[in-house]
Amino acid sequence: MVAVEQNRIEHNLQFTAENEWIADIGSFHSGNPSKLFIEAI
Repeated sequence: MVAVEQNRIEHNLQFTAENEWIADIGSFHSGNPSKLFIEAI
C-alpha cells in the first residue's frame, strides 16, 4: 500500500507476495474511503 503526502512524496506502507491479499483494515472497519492505494509493480 502506498500513502501520498500533500507534496506528492510516496511512502510504501506494506508489501505483499504475489497471489496474497492486501487491504486497508482501518478503512474496512470504519466504512470510510481509504486514503491509501494499491500499486502493482
